[in-house]
Parts: sequence; C-alpha cells; structure tokens
Amino acid sequence: MKKKNLLLTILAGFTALAVSSYSTGPAGQGANRTGSNSTSAGCDGPGCHAANNTALSVTVAITDTANTTPVTSYVAGKKYRLRVIGGTTALSQSQFGFQVSAVRASSTSTQAGTITAGGTSTANTTVKTVGSLQIGEHSAPLTATGAGMAWAYTANLYWTAPAAGAGQVKFFAVINAVNGTGTVSGDAPNAGSLTIGESTSVNNVENNVSFKAFPNPAINTININADGIGTGNVTINVYDIRGKVIGTQNASASNNMLNTQIDCSKWAAGMYYVQIAKESSSSIITVVKQ
Repeated sequence: MKKKNLLLTILAGFTALAVSSYSTGPAGQGANRTGSNSTSAGCDGPGCHAANNTALSVTVAITDTANTTPVTSYVAGKKYRLRVIGGTTALSQSQFGFQVSAVRASSTSTQAGTITAGGTSTANTTVKTVGSLQIGEHSAPLTATGAGMAWAYTANLYWTAPAAGAGQVKFFAVINAVNGTGTVSGDAPNAGSLTIGESTSVNNVENNVSFKAFPNPAINTININADGIGTGNVTINVYDIRGKVIGTQNASASNNMLNTQIDCSKWAAGMYYVQIAKESSSSIITVVKQ
C-alpha cells in the first residue's frame, strides 16, 4: 500500500510539473496543441489539461491593422492583426492560455507567413517554434473580460501574409480557460480554425474609421461611437457567438461622427458581435453582456 501511495504521489508530482510548465506556454516544452501538422487539437494530451469543452467557442479573425473588420482573403506580403477569440456563457474561468499556428491549407505542416508578437492587448503573448512551425501563445496566464458565467477571451498578435502563390492559409487555434489554481481541475479547453484565400486584387484600401463600444462589459445599454465615418445612414447588426442575428437597428451619421445606443437589457449574458455597416464597408466590435 505504501508503494502504491508513493507511486501516486510521484505521478501527481509529474502532472503538477507539466501543468506548471504549460502555464508559460506549451511550445516551450515542444508541444503544438493547435491541430496543425497532424497534432491533437486541444489540451487533452498526456500531462495536459482536459477534454475539449463545447461550452467554450473558439474562433480566429484576421483583420487590417487599423480596424477590427475581419478579412476573407489576404494580400501577399501584407501585415494583418491576428486575433484568437473565445467566448462562453456557461463557464466561470476568468483566465486563459492559447496557441495559434498559420499553415498552408494544402499542407498543414508547412508554415504560411510570419507570426509576430505585438499590437494592442498583447501582454503575456509570445511566438515560439515547434518543429517547422511558428506557434503564437501565452507566456503567462491571460485575463479574460466579463463576470460570472459570461467571459470573452481574446489574444492579439500580428501575421504577415506569405509571398504570392501560397494559396489558401489555415489558422489553427486552441484556448484553455482556467481558474488560476495551478491544477488541471476545472480547466475548459476547446479548438477552432479559420481558412482564408489569397486575394487576386492589388488594391486594398485601409478603413480609418475609429469605433468604440462602452461600457464593455455592459448591463443594459451599449454606447456606440464612430469617428471618421462620414455622413449618412448606418445599419447596426448584432450577432451571437453562433453567428445568429439577434437584432438590427438603423442610425444616422453626421459631421463625420456616429453616436448611438443599443439596448442590451434583454440579451442573455455572454459575448456578442456588433457590426456597424455603411454602404459597402463594415466593422465588427466584440462586446460582452453581463
């Protein structure tokens, strides 16, 4: 019995050591958990955390560096913001870690473009190499936005698109929502991916409109401000984390400014996407309802 207890103690020590080392990023231990290069997409591998939890949604967004509007195709050699986004309305974990990789869709073991740390809200993020692939990940636990059972998990890096002719690029990402206890108990990971194609256009005009949504998280009302939007009618659409439209309203911009409000008092707690559309341009802001 003493030998059995000793063995269990040793195994527990090894598990705690593995979890502790992963708190500064799995790539530092040679682990790619994103799902690229035929790896397991999630944090349920040996010495890791738990099985994927569908209560956590995980997406990847590639946007211009000047705004948060996702792009569906890339221009070769151009620099973009790479955003790993998670959300939940059923979990209480207020911290998280993440990994993301960028590969050719035709060969998920081939690096596509270059990932670099930097941008806004990028504290505790880094880029490491595992095998032939770059892995963007946390260097320390990141803090989520929200309260109670509704949290938004967002990590920002930069991605410079590959040279012309690379074709479709696939981004693999994983988020592990944690409670900060230093153990695997209560961890909630999940994975997601995004595929974008190469643009055939040589013109890509930057959108210099500055959007703000506050308070965020919100309880009853969200204020929407836009500077540099011009004059005219604006459509505001609200999407839940599954992409379903839950509300639409119209507003009017004047003197290059938009100031309006959204009533969110009847929304369920959780993360939402607010799209502001004017003519052929649009921008998306992530908001959280408490």
